[in-house]
Amino acid sequence: MRDDTPSDDPARLDLPRLQALLDRLHEAVRPPADGLAPLLDQSTLAELSRLTRALEARAAEPTLSQQAYRAIIDSSDDAIIGKALDGTITSWNTGAERIFGYGAAEALGQSIRIIIPPERHGEESTILARIAAGERVDHFETVRRHKDGHLIDVSATVSPILDENGQVCGASKIARDITARKRTDAELAEYRQHLEAMVEERTAALSVAKEAAEAANRAKSSFLANMSHELRTPLNAIIGLSELALRGAREPRLRDQLAKIDRASQHLLGVINDVLDISRIEADRLILEQTHFRLGEVLENFSSLVAHRAAEKGLRLHIERSPEIARLALHGDPLRLSQILINFAGNAIKFTERGGITVRVHLADESEQDVALRFEVQDTGIGIAAADRERLFSAFEQADASTTRKYGGSGLGLAISKRLVELMGGEVGVDSEEGRGSTFWFVLRIGKGQESALPHSLHASEAAEQRLRQHCRGMHVLLVEDEPINQEVSRELLQLAGLRVSVAANGAEAVEAALRGRHDLILMDMQMPVLDGPDATREILARLGEQAPPIIAMTANAMASDRQRCLDAGMRDHIAKPINSRLLFAKLLQWLLPAAEADSGETGSQAAENPATDIGLHDIDGLDPDTALYQLGGNSELYLRVLAQFATDHASSPQRIANALAAGDRNGAQRRAHSLKGVASQAGAERLRSLAERVEHDIRDHAPGLDASLAELGDHLRQLIIALQPHLPPG
Repeated sequence: MRDDTPSDDPARLDLPRLQALLDRLHEAVRPPADGLAPLLDQSTLAELSRLTRALEARAAEPTLSQQAYRAIIDSSDDAIIGKALDGTITSWNTGAERIFGYGAAEALGQSIRIIIPPERHGEESTILARIAAGERVDHFETVRRHKDGHLIDVSATVSPILDENGQVCGASKIARDITARKRTDAELAEYRQHLEAMVEERTAALSVAKEAAEAANRAKSSFLANMSHELRTPLNAIIGLSELALRGAREPRLRDQLAKIDRASQHLLGVINDVLDISRIEADRLILEQTHFRLGEVLENFSSLVAHRAAEKGLRLHIERSPEIARLALHGDPLRLSQILINFAGNAIKFTERGGITVRVHLADESEQDVALRFEVQDTGIGIAAADRERLFSAFEQADASTTRKYGGSGLGLAISKRLVELMGGEVGVDSEEGRGSTFWFVLRIGKGQESALPHSLHASEAAEQRLRQHCRGMHVLLVEDEPINQEVSRELLQLAGLRVSVAANGAEAVEAALRGRHDLILMDMQMPVLDGPDATREILARLGEQAPPIIAMTANAMASDRQRCLDAGMRDHIAKPINSRLLFAKLLQWLLPAAEADSGETGSQAAENPATDIGLHDIDGLDPDTALYQLGGNSELYLRVLAQFATDHASSPQRIANALAAGDRNGAQRRAHSLKGVASQAGAERLRSLAERVEHDIRDHAPGLDASLAELGDHLRQLIIALQPHLPPG
C-alpha cells in the first residue's frame, strides 16, 4: 500500500508533485468569473509550506560536483589561487595556506601583493595585463614571500577566467614551491664546480709531472748528445790519423794493425752515431727529409754499402725487385729509408754464418698520390725464439742479453729502424723460427715523386741548352750568389748556354747592379749577408717598376712555404738547389723566350751509365757523384773543380759556425750552415747536406743538442775532405 503521506524531509523532493501543487496554486489564485477568490484547503497550504522549506534547504547546499571539485582543490600540494583583475584574492586553497603561511580568512579580499616582494610588483602588473588581454602565462619561475618574510622560489602558471559572456573576469593561478629543487640544483652546481676544480687541479699536477718527465728526457738526450760529442772529438783524431798513416804505410804487418784500428774506430763511431740518433728520436728532434728520388738508386746505394760486408763472410746478397719498382719516382727521405735497410741487412749478416741475405721489395698498394711498399730482409741465420721477438725492437735490447754474447752490438739498430718506420707512418715486424733464419719487414706508404725533379739524362738538358744558344745567345743574366762554389757552378752553366753573366755577391750589390745596367733576367739567392734575396727583390721592383726583369729565386729550401715566400716578395719563379742543369735551362727558356714553348717536358731515354766511374769517386762515403754530375750536365772537369774549391773554402766552415755562435751572431752562424748545405748539395755530398741542415735547424730552434750536431758535421766534413784529396786536381 503506497504511503502518500507528505514528508518534511527536505532530501525528498518529488519534482512532479511539486509541479502539480504549483498548477493547483495557479488555479486557486486565478480570479473567478464572479470576482470572488476561493479559499485554499488546508492540505494544499501544508504541502506548499513543506516544499518551500525543501527548496530553501536544497538551494543552500552545494551540488555533488561542487563538493568533489572543492575536495580536489584542497587536496593539492600546489597553491591554487583565484584573483580579480585588480589583484584582489577571491579564492585560496589549503596548498596556498601551507606554502605562503596565510589562512584563507587572512588572504581572501586582500591584494595578491601580500605574497609578492616589493621589487617584483612590476612583474605582477605585467602578468595581470597579459591575463586581461586573454593570454596564458605558463611555467614562469619567480620569487614570492612567505607570511614570516622569508622568500620562496616558485614555478607558476596563470590562466584567465571567463564569465558567461566570454569576457575575462579574473585569473586562476597555480604556484608550486620549488625551493628544495633550487637548493638541490645549487648544491649540484657547487659540486660540479668542485669536481671541475679538482679535475683542473689534477690536470695541472699531471701537466707538471709531464713537463718534469719531458725535462728529464730532454736532459737525458742532451747528456747523450754531449757524451757523443766528447767521444767523437778524440775518435775523429784516431780515425783521421790512422787513415793518413795507412796511406803511407808499406810494411804489411803495420798496415794490418792500422787497418784493424780503422775498423775498430769505425765500429765505435757507428755505435756513437746510433746513440745520437736514438737521443734525437726520443727528443722529437729528428727531421725527416722530403725530396724526390728514385727507388732503384736507393737500392743500388744500399747494395754498394753492404755487399762487401756480406762477401767478407762468404754470404751472397740478392736484391729482388722488378724494373718497374726500380724506376719508381718517390718523394720522401731516401737517406732514412737506406738507413733502415742497412740496419736490417747488417743485423742479418751478423747472425748468419752460411747461405745468404735476400732483400725483396713489393708494391703492396698504389693510389694517384702515393704507393705502399713492403720491404723484406731475409736471412738464413740462427733465427729468433718466440719469447725474444717482443723485445727485439726495444732500445739496448738483443735476443741474447748476456755479457758473453757471441755477436756483440749495442742493440740500437733495430730500435732506431722501428722508430724511423713509425715516424714515416709505417709498420714494422719480424717473422722468424729458431734455427731457420729470420725475415725482418716493414711497410711504408711513400708519396709519388715528380719525374721533372729527378736527375735525367743529358739529352734533355742538351736540347734546352741548344735552344738557349740558338735563340738567346748574348742575353744578359745577373747571378746573385754569395757562395763562391755556387757562383762558379752557376756561372759556368749559364755561359755554356751562351749567356752573358754578371755576378753580385749579396742583395745590396744586386740592387746596385740592377740599377746600373740592363739585364734580361736575375737569378736571386735567398739567404745572403748585407741584404737577403726577398728584400733585394722588393727594392729592385720598387726602383725599376715595370722595367724590372724577371727575378727567379734560387734556394736550398725547396718547401712550399719557401716558394710562397719568394712569390710574396715579387719573384716570378723558384729553382731549388742543388741546381739541376736541365731544370735551370728550362726555366731560362721559359723566361728569356716567352714567345716559344719551353721544352721542359723532354727527357732522355736512358741515363748515362755511371758517369763518375772514370774519376773514381764512388767509394767515398756520403758522396753521390752521379747525381752531382747530372746536375752539372755531365761535366766531370767542372765537377772536380767544384770539389776542389769546396775542399778549400769549406774545410773550416764548422769552426766558423762555432766562432759565430761564440760571438753571439746566431744569424751569421745559421747563414753559414745554410750556405754549406747548398754547396754540399751541389757537390753531391748528401750526408754532409743533411748534417748541415740539422745544424741550421738546431741554431734556429736553440736546440740543446747543437754542440753535438756541429761536432758530427765537423767530423764528417773532415773525413770527406780527406777522402777527396787524392782525386782532386793539383793547385
